Amino acid sequence: MKKILLAIAMMATPAVAQEFPPFMYDYYQCEAVAYTRMLSPDEAGECSIIYQAFKLGFIGITLEDFATLPQYQMAYVDQEAYGALVAWREANAPLVESLISVYIELLENE
Repeated sequence: MKKILLAIAMMATPAVAQEFPPFMYDYYQCEAVAYTRMLSPDEAGECSIIYQAFKLGFIGITLEDFATLPQYQMAYVDQEAYGALVAWREANAPLVESLISVYIELLENE
């Protein structure tokens, strides 16, 4: 199914030709579910972990590496990762909008 979603998203954004960040599909699937209904506590916990992994991936840090950092470094790394995510999202707005729309449509048609 991810290949179908990618094909649909790529049709909407033909100029995008890049490697996609890790956890991108999982993150936007979580976001789409949250748009359509309230997440269960288990889903919210899982989506929080996915969000953190997705965000940290933009600066090349894994969840495991992040967990070993001292608290003061965690805050700095978290802010740096968030900034990188926001910049990527802005640079790839059509792709992001396409992914969310496709996931929402799939969820509504289940």
